[in-house]
Amino acid sequence: MAAHAVLDSVRGMARIAPELAESPTVMDGYSGGAIATVWAAQEQPHYAPELRFAGAVAGGTPTDYTLLHRSMNGGLGSGLFAAATIGQAREFPEMVGLFGDFAFHLATLVKDYPQPPLAAAGLAHIDLDVLAVIPEPFDSPTAQAVVGANKPGATAPQMPVLLYHGSRSKLLGDQFIPEEGVAQLVQSWRAGGGTVEFRAVPGEHMLDTGDVDRLGGQGGVYRFRAALKAGLVGRFAEGGAVERALGAARAATRNTNCWTPASSTPTATSTSSSNMRRPGRTIC
Repeated sequence: MAAHAVLDSVRGMARIAPELAESPTVMDGYSGGAIATVWAAQEQPHYAPELRFAGAVAGGTPTDYTLLHRSMNGGLGSGLFAAATIGQAREFPEMVGLFGDFAFHLATLVKDYPQPPLAAAGLAHIDLDVLAVIPEPFDSPTAQAVVGANKPGATAPQMPVLLYHGSRSKLLGDQFIPEEGVAQLVQSWRAGGGTVEFRAVPGEHMLDTGDVDRLGGQGGVYRFRAALKAGLVGRFAEGGAVERALGAARAATRNTNCWTPASSTPTATSTSSSNMRRPGRTIC
């Protein structure tokens, strides 16, 4: 879906500004944007063969939810991993059948939150596995089908692609998105005849090299992480900006979300296809 949105936007640009239609075009995305970029590059020959791209650039690319489950669930990245899980459940409604009562109710509350409070929720080290209705939910056929559907690499792009990633070979490495995933993607695309360049870079997922320098080098980054975990950074500590944003979001969603327990008749305030449903349940 993200790939089609990107490619359709380029199609729209060519219609709105036809004088730009023949201009060299490059796609560029990082992290979540990299997901859209790599999928658009892969899908372009089939979905939008009339479009011409000079290339695509993607950094910090999540490619495999199996790796993300290992690196983010239950850790500092768990808030964003939970948000990604809710997003996938909107695209694949069968996933809602794995949600326990508390997980389902929580999803109705946070589904429309902005990124900062979701990222800050990772300080709680949320383990999604314990909120499911079955043991080892990630290994279930439902979850594995979603993992497979979201893993790029089946066909190679026709445009040249540059992928870069925070690497342990360059000191810190990406602590949220394992480098292993993008390395596998590079191998798959090259095996399929794609022109792919990979660059291992210093830094990690949230900080570029300039940020690392401003924090006093790699040691400063580790001290900053320790302070975050200890609640010593005001923005993330009790009463900080993120907590205030959480409170405002709770108040805003209190009267706009619906949740019906499993024994009740589902009610919905929206008939959108993006609703998340399972028998007796609706996230609207």
